[in-house]
Amino acid sequence: MYLYNLTLQQATGVVCAINGSFSGGKSQEIVVARGKVLDLLRPEETGEIQTILSVEVFGAIRSLAQFRLTGSQKDYIVVGSDSGRIVILEYNKEKNVFDKIHQETFGKLGCRRIVPGQYLAIDPKGRAVMIGACEKQKLVYVLNRDTAARLTISSPLEGHKSHTIVYSIVGVDCGFDNPIFAAIELDYLEADQDSTGQAATEAQKHLTFYELDLGLNHVSRKWSEQVDNGANMLVTVPEYGDIFKVTLDHNNDRVKELKIKYFDTIPVTASLCVLKSGFLLAASEFGNHTPYQFQAIGDDPDVESSSLTLMETEEGYQPVFFQPRKPKNLVRIDQVESLMPIMDMKVINLFEEETPQIFSLCGRGPRSSLRILRPGLAVSEMAVSQLPGIPSAVWTVKKNVNDEFDAYIVVSFANATLVLSIGETVEEVSDSGFLDTTPSLAISLIGDDSLMQVHPSVSGISGKMGVLMSRELLERGRL
Repeated sequence: MYLYNLTLQQATGVVCAINGSFSGGKSQEIVVARGKVLDLLRPEETGEIQTILSVEVFGAIRSLAQFRLTGSQKDYIVVGSDSGRIVILEYNKEKNVFDKIHQETFGKLGCRRIVPGQYLAIDPKGRAVMIGACEKQKLVYVLNRDTAARLTISSPLEGHKSHTIVYSIVGVDCGFDNPIFAAIELDYLEADQDSTGQAATEAQKHLTFYELDLGLNHVSRKWSEQVDNGANMLVTVPEYGDIFKVTLDHNNDRVKELKIKYFDTIPVTASLCVLKSGFLLAASEFGNHTPYQFQAIGDDPDVESSSLTLMETEEGYQPVFFQPRKPKNLVRIDQVESLMPIMDMKVINLFEEETPQIFSLCGRGPRSSLRILRPGLAVSEMAVSQLPGIPSAVWTVKKNVNDEFDAYIVVSFANATLVLSIGETVEEVSDSGFLDTTPSLAISLIGDDSLMQVHPSVSGISGKMGVLMSRELLERGRL
């Protein structure tokens, strides 16, 4: 028996949608799931939406998520469906098809409540994916690349919690620490065993965090806290860099009210250090670190603030909104260079110098930068001395072969030699034994504690020795 299926009108409703750079480069596309059809859409410059690819998956798509491996130039697609499998797709723009990169079965067919596929959550750094069911089961897969830069995926790691209903799952941005996933859960164990219904009315939703330990290759239930029972969806919100001033009003040891006032907005930081001298060091999460100086403490009466009494109205508690602005309480006084994070790097000698230069793409978002690095050692300026003319040569020499540091800096000019003593200060000396009325051709230590000066002068005994030594070195081809 042969069956023929022809769909006259494709589904138009969108179950879920994601956006990303699926074809690579700077292009931005949208992938939408219309029940059993997966569409790749691309917005044109005119604003019209063009369908690039439409694929029949012969199943029910329940969730979609996109991720990008660190250093990659394109996004991958994770599909959660009723197949009981985790499927990872890559768009092949040369063939205009979705290539199946990975497929692994973990459960039975159908939209079952304990079979994962209803929820998908991606670590923002593209290191892991959590696929969860409506109840109990959660599986975490570690994503990586092999030596040929091909996507690899680990065996599933279980993060199950029995008698638990899941409402939403998201990945939390925690930098390059262990990946963390957050979920809204409701434990119904007591309610299931209580025939009176009392336990069901008292059931409480919790916000639970799961951590994937990359070192131990293990998923653990890290911590949990109560949330409002009306909560049913999680949205990850980045930390924008807004600073708030918190004031406690108290009567003796009893706090009456807590007030929060908008202070300033600076780049997102990993840590803040407030000094008693009136300075603030913002250790930036990405880009250069910045020290600030306080020029005000944010006591302006027109600044938005919130407190329990201010938010309380006849209609209930109303939120307070503020408009970000340029800093007016903090003044930037310096910058501490930071390359973090380096997104890409090339070593090439574009300037045709002695050593190649390192070109690196640093930072994130509007604070990104292209930096040119040159190999070398840092040099600190210890002392500055004015010279009487343009030097032709310079040497440093020790008094004894066993000395740790050099004792003299000898500078040769067209008609004289300048000898500088090195100590706590650098200053000119006249009792070093070197002839200072003639230029020097060479200065060095001979033996353990003898100093030699080669010069072209022919006056005096030292001059004759200088000439002889010069001729001897000339014959040897050293000058």
